[in-house]
Amino acid sequence: MGSVAFGVLGPLQVERDGQPVQLNAPKLRVLLAALLLRANSPVPVVTLADWLWGEDPSPAAHKSTSMYVLRLRRMLGDDVVIETRPNSYLLRLQPDQLDLLKFQKLASDAREGAAEDERRLLAEALACWRGPALTDVPSEPLQRDEVPLLEEERLRVQERYFEVSLELGRHRDVLGELVRLTEHHPWQESFWALLLVALDGTGRRAEALETYRKLHRRFVEELGVEPGARLQRAHQAILNDGTEPVPATKAPVVVWQVPGDVQRFVGRTAVIDDLTRMVGAHRNVVISGPPGVGKTTLAIHVAHRWAEQFPDGQLYVNLQGFAADPPLSPAAALSRFVRALGQPRDHVPDDVEEQAALLRSMLTGRRMLLVLDNAVNADQVRPLLPGQGDCRVLITSRTDLRGLAVTPGAGHLPLTVLSGAESRAVLTDMVGTTRADAEPDAIGELANACAHLPLALRIAGANLAADPHRGVAAYTRELARGRLNELAIDGDERSAVRAAFDQSYLRLSEQDQTLFGLLGLAPGPDISTAAAAALVGAAERDTKRALERITVANLLHRTEPGRYAFHDLIREYAASRAATNDDAVTRLIDFYVAHADPNALSWLDEERNNLLAAMTWAATRPAARHHAWRLLSVLHGYLRARGHAREAVAACTQALDAATEAGDHKACMALLDLLGHLHHNLGDFDQAVGHHEQMLATARDLRDLDAEAEALRNVGSHLKQQGRPQDALRQYRMSLTVSRQAGNTEAEIMALNFIGVATAFAGEPADAVEWHEQSRDLAELSGNREAAHRALNGLGIAHWALGNLDESLDIHHQVLAYCRDAGQKFGELSSLACLAESHLDAGRREQARSFADDALTLALRMGDRRVEANLIRIIATIEHDQATYEKAVALAQEIGFRYGEAAALIGLASAVRGTDPRAALTRSERALALMREHGALLLEPDALTEMAHDQLELGDKTAATATATHAVQLAAHRQRRLVVQRARQVLQRI
Repeated sequence: MGSVAFGVLGPLQVERDGQPVQLNAPKLRVLLAALLLRANSPVPVVTLADWLWGEDPSPAAHKSTSMYVLRLRRMLGDDVVIETRPNSYLLRLQPDQLDLLKFQKLASDAREGAAEDERRLLAEALACWRGPALTDVPSEPLQRDEVPLLEEERLRVQERYFEVSLELGRHRDVLGELVRLTEHHPWQESFWALLLVALDGTGRRAEALETYRKLHRRFVEELGVEPGARLQRAHQAILNDGTEPVPATKAPVVVWQVPGDVQRFVGRTAVIDDLTRMVGAHRNVVISGPPGVGKTTLAIHVAHRWAEQFPDGQLYVNLQGFAADPPLSPAAALSRFVRALGQPRDHVPDDVEEQAALLRSMLTGRRMLLVLDNAVNADQVRPLLPGQGDCRVLITSRTDLRGLAVTPGAGHLPLTVLSGAESRAVLTDMVGTTRADAEPDAIGELANACAHLPLALRIAGANLAADPHRGVAAYTRELARGRLNELAIDGDERSAVRAAFDQSYLRLSEQDQTLFGLLGLAPGPDISTAAAAALVGAAERDTKRALERITVANLLHRTEPGRYAFHDLIREYAASRAATNDDAVTRLIDFYVAHADPNALSWLDEERNNLLAAMTWAATRPAARHHAWRLLSVLHGYLRARGHAREAVAACTQALDAATEAGDHKACMALLDLLGHLHHNLGDFDQAVGHHEQMLATARDLRDLDAEAEALRNVGSHLKQQGRPQDALRQYRMSLTVSRQAGNTEAEIMALNFIGVATAFAGEPADAVEWHEQSRDLAELSGNREAAHRALNGLGIAHWALGNLDESLDIHHQVLAYCRDAGQKFGELSSLACLAESHLDAGRREQARSFADDALTLALRMGDRRVEANLIRIIATIEHDQATYEKAVALAQEIGFRYGEAAALIGLASAVRGTDPRAALTRSERALALMREHGALLLEPDALTEMAHDQLELGDKTAATATATHAVQLAAHRQRRLVVQRARQVLQRI
């Protein structure tokens, strides 16, 4: 079999063993390009048909697509796997097989390194490009919808590459490239800003200033706008001193997180003056007011105006106080801030008070502006305040947060609606002076109809601007008639907004109205084009156009290419326009589940908040609950590895509080279950036990036998991980009894398997074999392949403990093959670790090290610290290295992993025995005490064997003989053949 590689970052490329493969048929080129662009993700047949046949595929297009897939498979051969999925196809590739995957991985990895490493990886990523993407693929929809997205991704990486290069002082190295880029992308302001810095840094200050003057004139004359804030800041920096180039070492992090300013800000002159004076007198200022009054717009506008006053940057966070999703926790906001300021994610503490102290330390000596948008209450805000120093904080909220005025102290600016003159100025700016001067009275009446609320005024103005032949007076009369009683919102301002929304909504087509309403139901703060297509059940191309039409109507805004979000008030309106539609949201969650690949870090970073919202939504709906666990299984490793696991806990805790207040006991149980799993995966086993015990109590109150069995089983899992197998066994046996009472075969299968695992670790692996075989047989009888392979995994562990290494290896290879085929990463990880351990006991150290390395790489990526601790211990055994054993002990202690700690202590004792037998004996005795304390007795004879070795090294033959004899007897009774042999070797030495 040969090695096949593909390329889309340039003309379509196929190579086998380094030699080009010709693919001349146009339709096959389009099909392959489509699958490559979505590599490792299912591509719906309807999408493929659109790309193959354009906007009007024939009725037979789907069948023809299948025939082309068959032809492509034959042409590519067995080396390439094109999987058939329900109504879709998936091309499975490794990053080194496709230049796009390699490009994305390098760009993602670059974010984690120091500046020099980041620059090198970004350069390698950009080197993946051979020219414009897919120029030889004849598909107009693909060229229109997909290729521009690739180019945008390339430009983002280029921009970061130049930023890092300038941070490192390499102005001359990139100057020529920046000149060429600004020629090819004349309206890309970020490249121009970087060019100014490069010119200034190479001593060409005059040329930099002249470049800016020409560019400023060009923007004003051709676009009618001023250059943006970043370009203006670059120009101002040159004017300020111009003599200080960017240092050769990486500069302190300067963060500019505040979103872009509105193109033309009208009015609020007196308010801005008051706000400016207030910020001079107070470190913290609260801007409060009703929804739609323009709090966020004002805060962002003044933040841009004050950019020069805060040279160390600006931090921004939307606290989601009044959004559809739960408010952002202080811990999540603090984590974002300190990481933005340069704190490595592994060094961000979990405790909120420690995070707040870290933020205050990082802000010391800096002059920064913090914008805390949409706060729900004072408690949410207090941990985010910097305290002393030169930083200032703007806080927006629908409430006045008066508690902040007392502690720690804050100014308060209540924001009201615009004045009549300001309202008319806003409308005039949007409809044009000619129309406004033609109907001055109507402009005033429209301002009154909008209650002078900025959001309503801008929507009304946008409606009129979109219809230049429509009279202002006629529109105002229609607006008044459109204020439907059943859609009214309390308060005149909200009613005016509702009427303005109605006018925009009713101008949408029926299909766009449907999408608009469904978007209001979608969990999460924003949505991508692809996700919106899944939500509405339409082609991505059609959905993209619909989203743009809704955006033009000012009912939606584009946050970045391909992503859209609501103003929170419009989201409420959209949801009210849609009937409850769990099927649509379930389609969206199906999409998220299908695309939530643990390896797709960039996608997961973009969708993290939506995935968390989808997970909590699904957890509280019985029909969709299984999706919550599927999302959790994919996300928990990612969340931990990227430092976001606590955000998931915060989101679920807030959802639990809401469900508790509403008295929704079923939802409470589901969220308690989810929180228990999250804390388990974080290594917080006490918290995990607490959540599942609460779930158990609720299940018993409701007489829900299925939930009771599940809660008992999960409590047992947490106890087992704490090294308490006897306590775990009691929970598992109760779960088995309840499962049988409920007639729940699936729960019975799991309980049997869990009893087997706990029995093995309690020191009875022979009995465990019987439990696992019962579980496997029942799973196979019921056709549950996944459960059958879980039981096989436990069976393999039991055979390993018994010393039946050939049986163990055979079983784990079976499980590994199944898990890889099914895409079950955690099963794959467990199998790899078990294979490493079995090969090690068989004396095959090279094979053991190979499996251990593969498993450790996967464990680190997934954030599974228990398996990580075991693997570090296995590698220490292979290398017989004291320091590595100590690392394994420390990690196991940190996460409360008693079995792992005992196993590592036994290994550590063997490593130090030759140089310090007294220390070795102390460690082996500690391991034995740990096991006996918690009932995790599987390794009891192993610890006794090591103690006997240590005693012999100390010259105490009597004690060594007694201890080794006990180890032989105990291991023989538990049928642990290999340990019997090892213990007898001690007796032979004596």
